[in-house]
Amino acid sequence: MDPYRPPKNLSQRVFQTPLISVLLVFLVIALFLGFWILKANQRSLALVDVLADKAFIVCLLSYLAYTLLAITNASNIRRFLKSTPAITNPDDLARLKPVIRTNMYSALLTMVLLILITVLTIVVLLGEQLLESILVMLCSIVVTVLLYGYGQLEQRLKQIPIVSDNSESELAKETERLLTCWVEKLLPDF
Repeated sequence: MDPYRPPKNLSQRVFQTPLISVLLVFLVIALFLGFWILKANQRSLALVDVLADKAFIVCLLSYLAYTLLAITNASNIRRFLKSTPAITNPDDLARLKPVIRTNMYSALLTMVLLILITVLTIVVLLGEQLLESILVMLCSIVVTVLLYGYGQLEQRLKQIPIVSDNSESELAKETERLLTCWVEKLLPDF
């Protein structure tokens, strides 16, 4: 689903791409260009020198931590969707809250991990160790595929049907508020 175009099915919820996602892309590009320029000019940063020795191991551990976090969150979402295919009563909504809350807090950890992974991946790639570079690139591909699958699962949860007497019910309003909070806010307000 393209977040910039309205859905073909007008009953689908449309959420804007969070600003932090766009900023992270620019941060990654800026970091890579900065390290590349330093490397091209044969300059060194003390931080890069310190990281260079341990970058590969810490990078792999960061990929592992990110993967475990994504798998845990995905299994929570799958379990919720299996037990609750639609929001039909306040109990369903109460079961949805911890799933969203956990995802919001883990998103903060994910951002930190992604920044760390980006910096460490750049350091490993600039270290000119072929085997380490290949392994890090393979991890990047695996995490990208994982992230895509996780994003699809999140979309399914964001489009969970609300079965109530009318679309203006308190249940529908509260569900929409929770889903909007999940996408637009950094921390849960529920």
